[in-house]
Amino acid sequence: ANLNSGTSASSSTFWRGDGTWVAPGGGGKIGQVVYAALASTFSTTSSTAQQDISLSASITPSATSSYILAILNSQVQVCGNSTSVSPHGNMYIYDTTNTAIKLKVGCTMNIPDNAACWRGMQTLMQYWTPSSTSAQSIKIQADCQAGRFQMWNEVSSSTGSATMLYLLEILA
Repeated sequence: ANLNSGTSASSSTFWRGDGTWVAPGGGGKIGQVVYAALASTFSTTSSTAQQDISLSASITPSATSSYILAILNSQVQVCGNSTSVSPHGNMYIYDTTNTAIKLKVGCTMNIPDNAACWRGMQTLMQYWTPSSTSAQSIKIQADCQAGRFQMWNEVSSSTGSATMLYLLEILA
């Protein structure tokens, strides 16, 4: 049996829940992808200010209605020192086009031994609509509030993954 007697069906339509054939919407497709990898290991013990970690990328939206999705995937490590048994650092997705923090995520670990370290993967994701076709530039920053904070660029069996920044344009 044909749905709706087979009328209005084609290879470019689908059967909607209300019993009609319709063309799918055009939004949600990936327009472009830009990525960058951390060139060298970043390490800091400074808590005075956010520091650039030499990881940035730019993307130019094709339409003012597009969304930008920023994804940071990083191998991080926080370590205690002689005065801190609760080391923690922060990672920031920073919008250099509009000079604003898009996302701040902290990595904290309470450790029994102040010389111990914790290593793991952190993924940050943030999306926004720039309402512009001008280039959108993003950089990654970090700080250390206590102990030592590191981000890796290694790819090996012991560390598993590189620190990568991806920018995706999502078409509306």
